[in-house]
Amino acid sequence: MIPLVRRVIRVNESKTSVRLSSFEWQAFDDLCAKEHISRTSLINLLAKAVTEYQNLTAVIRIFTLIYYVALSSDSSKAKRRTPDLSNIFNIIGQMR
Repeated sequence: MIPLVRRVIRVNESKTSVRLSSFEWQAFDDLCAKEHISRTSLINLLAKAVTEYQNLTAVIRIFTLIYYVALSSDSSKAKRRTPDLSNIFNIIGQMR
């Protein structure tokens, strides 16, 4: 079993903790670096997508998965090498 890593983060001036595997944290941090956005800024954006049926950890996981699926499907296209974050946010918005 892969152990979970707990990180305390700030979401809109409140502290909370998120537990993801080290692989998930690395993938999320790499995504942030590619998109030139801080982890805190992206988490604050994702926190807006949290509903009563989901939690922040789930939204981070889903967002990261959608991002990398979009990235892998876009890699076959010569014009586009990174996914469009606005489209990914639209997908997350539809999860509500």
